[in-house]
Amino acid sequence: MTNTTYHDASAKPATPENFRAITAKAKSIGVALLGVITLPFIGGCPQSQPPNVANSNSNGKEVSTPALGLPNPPLPVPGWVGFATKPTKEATNPFPFSPVNAAAQIAIFFQDWSSVAADTSLVAVAPGYKQEVKFRRFGPEPYGCDDVPTPMATFTAPTPPPPGPVWLLPPAAAAEVEAVPVEAAQLPELPPKLLSAAKRQPKLARAWKAGNSTIIVEKETDKKAKLSLAVNSEVVFTTEAEHGFIEGSYQEALDLSKPSQPGIPQPLGAFQFRSSPTPTIVLWRPGFEGHRFEVIAPGPQGVQLFELAFAYFCAF
Repeated sequence: MTNTTYHDASAKPATPENFRAITAKAKSIGVALLGVITLPFIGGCPQSQPPNVANSNSNGKEVSTPALGLPNPPLPVPGWVGFATKPTKEATNPFPFSPVNAAAQIAIFFQDWSSVAADTSLVAVAPGYKQEVKFRRFGPEPYGCDDVPTPMATFTAPTPPPPGPVWLLPPAAAAEVEAVPVEAAQLPELPPKLLSAAKRQPKLARAWKAGNSTIIVEKETDKKAKLSLAVNSEVVFTTEAEHGFIEGSYQEALDLSKPSQPGIPQPLGAFQFRSSPTPTIVLWRPGFEGHRFEVIAPGPQGVQLFELAFAYFCAF
């Protein structure tokens, strides 16, 4: 079992002056291109690779990137993580982070796609959805409540994917992955070894099912929570999180009965790759001023947490 501790930057005590500085910096770049970071270690942004460069997947096998100018896949599994857009700000969507774009149906917040030719074909995979899509462009797109220009790779699709994460792969690799729906799980139905009886209350725990996997977030203290991933009722990964607070502005105790809490992760999607029995889970950590996206995936040292990006959304 892998244990990883990650502390959300927005969850640390901060003065209003510090948060204004963070906001100004975030607005100046639109999005933090964090690349692949196997927590708790910090690495640099991944670079676009030349055509036909071989990469390793979670089994150590080389996976060749097609000669399409595609960027290096940021994870130890093939492909890239995008998100379904919505056509207008007023359009119904369950996720507050969804990009608004009337011309594109899928967007990637992170990684440089400037070397990719327009209309390059990829395959997009989401629950009940697998379609060929076309690369539209890479460049600044308005995002958040202030429409801050934010670097995104955008794609057009014949029909929009369902809200949430979308996995993108070259057509030749489309059979490598299937999307697994993530559904809320009832706390009383969880195996006893995954959650104690004392924590089977909505304020103290939340759980989701994705195929043969279970994701559980449980309260540890008023300021800390723990997320666990279990496959066939065996825990394969855990990580800790700090509940966000700002002195003098937001100091609520952690309450998992609420739809979301600053700094506390929750799963958005699950994807099953043929190369591994462990699914790849896309996580969202809401913050005071933006949204952080992470992925739990089988990596070189076992199941690991990879950070994708922090996208500035709105000043707190």
